[in-house]
Amino acid sequence: MGVDSSFCPTCNSLTCAEPVCVFNSCASSVTAVVQGPDNDYRRYKFGNSYRYNEGKLTSVERGSSETNILQVETTGYQLG
Repeated sequence: MGVDSSFCPTCNSLTCAEPVCVFNSCASSVTAVVQGPDNDYRRYKFGNSYRYNEGKLTSVERGSSETNILQVETTGYQLG
């Protein structure tokens, strides 16, 4: 069975490779939570906005639980 090309995204302009979002206010992210021994809780946030923060670590939250965050480290990047 072949692939129906009407369902495949295509781009017919020169701006397809441009990022859709270039500000933190519209960027999105995904979160990974690691619960270690001795009440070691870490929440890692990674950007997933195309060509803006895609795959980059944007913040790490450390504490003893989800509700007891003791330290937040945020990383910013320049769009270049």
